[in-house]
Amino acid sequence: MIRKMMKRQLIFSLLCLGAMSMHAQFTVGTFFFDNYPHTYDFHLPTAWTPGSQLPLVLDLHYLGADGRDEDSLTQFNPIADAEGFIICHPYGGSTDWNAGQNIPYAVGDQSVEYLSRLIDTMHVKYGADLDRIYVVGMGQGAFMVHRLSCDLAHRLAAIAAVSGSITDSAAYYCGSTRPMPLMIIHGTADSVVPYFTGLPGYWSAIPDLVTHWQGRDSCVGSPVVNNLPDLVQEGSTITTSRWAGVQGSELLLYEVVGGGFAWPGASRDLGSGGNRNMDINASQHIWDFFKTHRLSDGPLAIQDALGHDQQLHIYPQPTAQLLHVKMNDGEFNHLSIKNLQGIEMHPPMTKLGSSAANVDMSELPVGIYFLQIDDVVRRIVVMR
Repeated sequence: MIRKMMKRQLIFSLLCLGAMSMHAQFTVGTFFFDNYPHTYDFHLPTAWTPGSQLPLVLDLHYLGADGRDEDSLTQFNPIADAEGFIICHPYGGSTDWNAGQNIPYAVGDQSVEYLSRLIDTMHVKYGADLDRIYVVGMGQGAFMVHRLSCDLAHRLAAIAAVSGSITDSAAYYCGSTRPMPLMIIHGTADSVVPYFTGLPGYWSAIPDLVTHWQGRDSCVGSPVVNNLPDLVQEGSTITTSRWAGVQGSELLLYEVVGGGFAWPGASRDLGSGGNRNMDINASQHIWDFFKTHRLSDGPLAIQDALGHDQQLHIYPQPTAQLLHVKMNDGEFNHLSIKNLQGIEMHPPMTKLGSSAANVDMSELPVGIYFLQIDDVVRRIVVMR
């Protein structure tokens, strides 16, 4: 009897340890926005320590799912541990993303602002590197990625879209022309988001989407084409096409020939979307694409009248009281502080003619602000 009880206790303990291990794979976060709590799951890699400045990948779920579903599909956590980045799975409002499908365009769930504030939250709390913010999405999450390429272009280093296009309204109202590194993965036999036809009046076919991005990234010449090995005969193969763009951008298309509405390499299907390619681990390929891109190529620099690089130092970050601005060589003539709505919080300081300035931030509420120095804009975090 004692042995049976000990055996039951051992089994129970192992089950509890197993559950703890599963739940230790992610942490649940919540913050209030637009009058209700927004939830997100995230995983800090084993390399993370307080004060770390690590890349952040936002992984947006498909329609009808949530962050937990996306996590089980894409399984980025082991890659995040091996490569040293933070992975975050946001929850769209009512399992939905406002990817631009609403009429009029500006109404509906404030998904863009929520994701922007989530980036700020991950930066302030866990040190997400604002120079290495990446977004990937599946299905409607991929549609949302394309909208973010317009509305948050100034914040994203690179993006990836799996089985999704850009809505006609998002393309029409796109307020950014900034070249953006983009990776597209899409099956030619996708029955949910058709590859060759799209949905006329709602979203583009993938060949048209590629043309759209060739123009935005100013791609020239023919792509570099590669046929990936057909390692698993599940009815699909992958051909990649890579175009070089301007300002460090590039366009990379993974055309899954015979593939359906699926995440290549995933351990499960998403219903009746067609073949799931198993020749690659899409999550690893996406990270390999992301990690070659940064929002900037180095320390913030501005050009003086002679065209020489001037290193601009802004510290401390975050700040609570004084913000110090210093240029190693040269002078700046304009400095101002604005909030996220573009409202000036300090009168602009013009004709400074100085290589250094101290800005009093002590009376500003905790939050995110924009510091403009001449024609350069930098995000500033006020924390206490």
